[in-house]
Amino acid sequence: MRGEALGNRMLYDELIVGGGSSGSVLAARLSEDSNRNVILLEAGPAYNSMQEMPNDLLDAKAPALSNFDWGYTASTSGKSSGGKKIMTATRAIKSVSIRDGVGMVKSKMLGSGKTRPELAKMPYFMGKVIGGSSAINGAVAIRGLSADYDEWRDGGHTRWGWSDVLPYFKKLETDTDVHNEFHGSKGPITITRPKNEELIPLQKAFFDSCKELCWPVTNDHNDPVSTGVGPVPLNAKDGVRVSSALGYLLPLRDRKNLTVRGGCLVNRVLFQGKRAIGVEFIRNGRIECLFANRITLCGGAVHSPSILFRSGIGNPVDLNKMGIEIVADVPGVGQNLLDHPAIVLWAIPRPRVCIGNQPYHQMFARFTSDGSKIENDMQLFMLSDVDVTLLPLSSMMGVKRAFAISAILSCPRSSGSLTFSSVDPHNQPLINLNCLSEQEDTRRLVQGARVAWSVLHSEHFKKFVDRLFIWNEKIINSDALISSVIKTFVTTSFHPAGTARIGKDSDKKAVVDQHCTVREVRNLSVVDASVIPKLPRAPINLTCMMLGEKMADYMRNFD
Repeated sequence: MRGEALGNRMLYDELIVGGGSSGSVLAARLSEDSNRNVILLEAGPAYNSMQEMPNDLLDAKAPALSNFDWGYTASTSGKSSGGKKIMTATRAIKSVSIRDGVGMVKSKMLGSGKTRPELAKMPYFMGKVIGGSSAINGAVAIRGLSADYDEWRDGGHTRWGWSDVLPYFKKLETDTDVHNEFHGSKGPITITRPKNEELIPLQKAFFDSCKELCWPVTNDHNDPVSTGVGPVPLNAKDGVRVSSALGYLLPLRDRKNLTVRGGCLVNRVLFQGKRAIGVEFIRNGRIECLFANRITLCGGAVHSPSILFRSGIGNPVDLNKMGIEIVADVPGVGQNLLDHPAIVLWAIPRPRVCIGNQPYHQMFARFTSDGSKIENDMQLFMLSDVDVTLLPLSSMMGVKRAFAISAILSCPRSSGSLTFSSVDPHNQPLINLNCLSEQEDTRRLVQGARVAWSVLHSEHFKKFVDRLFIWNEKIINSDALISSVIKTFVTTSFHPAGTARIGKDSDKKAVVDQHCTVREVRNLSVVDASVIPKLPRAPINLTCMMLGEKMADYMRNFD
């Protein structure tokens, strides 16, 4: 073990918990200083080379959700789910034909006597492997718009405006397609876009249908003011998903001052008074401890606040209930859970449309919903050639593969929370997303579903669609019916954020300050999606990598 020996302790300069989208970046950049000893603890497996990595982690065509997931569930509304029981209800929209109807779906899913809150439980995918969710996701590499980060700044997060974060977005990427003042050319993450000649027929149909809606065509969805339809930027190279681990960590595994350990489930941060001095973790069934001058949590928006809570940082009332000794009164821990709500319109394909081994993502659209005060508040993703055999009611489909359009609300007003009901780090917190608790969110998602319906019913899709699930003209044309269906079957984009958010000193619900330092204690930081104060209008993967880049620069040069 590298580091300075203090009695029978081994002291590192930097101890990072979690090797996901932010943690891998932070570890790589901090260890560029050869005088700084860095150790990274990852709960999942930590592969030493690309050759060791399983193929599903490398294949950028589709997410790798089955082998490297925490197995958590979440509630979209109503009661939180808890435990690891995988509920199937919110996948019903993906699994039942229109002949069965919504009522039959509920009957088959729930039986008699069940209540609607039970319908809201769903799998909540998060990566448990080096690279975190960047290693298992759809390799979608979209930044937020410039206005997203300027909203952070204008909300009092003064160091987080667009001009502050753009240099770090550029630093992390090598954009192979666009070369201008908004893009980088020397970063660890390769960014590519599908070429027109590479579009599979379903994606080409989506593109043509969106153009018929008179949306502008964009060749760069990472331009700070992009809108309309265009190719999806992907963190991929030659068909390989370039995760934060692959881009940042694997090239450095021989770096002498960087240690990476897999299979380390962190329980809590250790303190002397208010000073963080180390962590307690479980490895191979044994409790171990490591010590460092600074501890940084990069476990993501579910695990980082969970570790804070088990360490005695949170709402004192809740800590007392769980018998946890209070270290710091920080009531915002676990609050302000943000995610992008979505509604998915699935289609049974005609023969030979979904033939396997085709990319999920090639085309993507941004647009502004009618009456919205926020530009580009809606997104449409074309999901092509999806393996539906993993869906609980796939036997009702009659096919093994299908396609869909997902309508996503990119700037929701609703927020949820985490409830910590166990001190056992093996148990997940209760995850309540509280989707669509704000009526305006429902209104906009209704419009998104109707736009997705119109795209699927364009002439360009006629030769591909056999039938849709659940959705029919009666539902689409009735405000009451479509609102009810959407509230019942709303799902998530698996973009949890905000549960340890950045805030001003006067903000009692803020968990970290402008430099991502945890309030009321010393030598403890959080650098991951937890600190995001408001969702960007994009998947959060690139934003999390940017956080790692920006905070590594601060930690190396200014603290």
